[in-house]
Amino acid sequence: MDIQILDELACNGHTTLHESAPAAKVVAAGALLAATILAGSPGLAVAVVVTVAVPAWLAGQPIRKTIPFALYPLVFAAIFAVSVARSNPSLALLVVIRAFAAGFIMITLLTTTSFVDVFALLGSVLPVVVADAMFMAYKAFFVLMGELSDLLVTIRLRGADSGARGPRALLRTLRNYGEILGVLILHSVDMTERTYRVMQVRGYSGRIRVEPRDRRFRPADLAIVTYSLGVLLGVLVLR
Repeated sequence: MDIQILDELACNGHTTLHESAPAAKVVAAGALLAATILAGSPGLAVAVVVTVAVPAWLAGQPIRKTIPFALYPLVFAAIFAVSVARSNPSLALLVVIRAFAAGFIMITLLTTTSFVDVFALLGSVLPVVVADAMFMAYKAFFVLMGELSDLLVTIRLRGADSGARGPRALLRTLRNYGEILGVLILHSVDMTERTYRVMQVRGYSGRIRVEPRDRRFRPADLAIVTYSLGVLLGVLVLR
């Protein structure tokens, strides 16, 4: 996952959504996430995705670049979906679509709004510790994903995934991935301590101060909020 692409799209985009007030987009994203959670059938969940994708495409958002990022939550949703696929395939499909819809909504928000503006808004309504933790976790997540990708490439180059089959090969593969997970956890702990020391040296006093840009609500912002609330109301009526 390349965080530079997200920042590039968020800061240098010129779509209608980029010109909208961050607060309007955050409220709209919250309403659409609620609609995704409340969607009680796969068809209704797909409809929520369409209500996000079509306006974003019409506004000029590069959908082809953002869809791959929205697929990441499917990795975690697939674990639950596989476990219930036999007994309740409709629920498994609904979980997968919900995960994609939630990922697509958040990626659309993060590629049309600078993460500084997003976390500045969150910091005004959430406790300081929670807001700072989310701000740091956002960056750390992408760093760790990059390290995980590098570690996987390294073990493949060393022949750990040679394509052998059988119980021994499976155990060896599981042991290798377990060691990768252990290395990644140690790196994350080390990175957390190092980042905290750097922040203290730079004057961190228990709060990351972020100043949001002053953007007043315009008619277009009210239209975005009204549209997202309309989608949420539609889901409540049809579920």
